[in-house]
Amino acid sequence: MMRDDEGEPKAVPFTRPALPAQFTLAMRQTTLFTSILPMLVSFQHFTIIAVIRHPVDVCLSWYRMAQPLLSQGNPPGIARYWPEALEALAGGSLPEQFAALYELYVQRYHELGVTVLRYEDVMADPLTVSRMFGHEVLPAAAAQLKPSARPRDVERARALEAALRRIGVFSKLYYPDL
Repeated sequence: MMRDDEGEPKAVPFTRPALPAQFTLAMRQTTLFTSILPMLVSFQHFTIIAVIRHPVDVCLSWYRMAQPLLSQGNPPGIARYWPEALEALAGGSLPEQFAALYELYVQRYHELGVTVLRYEDVMADPLTVSRMFGHEVLPAAAAQLKPSARPRDVERARALEAALRRIGVFSKLYYPDL
């Protein structure tokens, strides 16, 4: 990896010429893509779709991360692209921090006009995405996409739900059960 004089990873411009007119960037809810989303949207060369999952499930998964969720070094240098995300993790309890960060993700998608698909809807009918793009996946293959149910930490889930009910404005657009 190339580094600048301060030891930070060096930005390397990358462009892919002649993307087809029907190119679609489908991203899951990740910090990297979400942090640079304003720039991606500004290109206006392709459609962007964000696949989001229920906030409680997402936030519960953040508890299992070995490293801090977002820091100056995880992912490398991401804070310079999205300082608001670091601010969301600056105060309050862990459930409040996670709820604030999730809300920030969904707010960004909403304000930038990105098409949002709920993960749960896609898993209920895996052919949804293929139909959006005019492709059919064989139903037998789609059946293999069903995720297995994961046990939830009930106490953490309740704390997250309470935090999301208090601060979740954009989250409730997609998950009104909050």
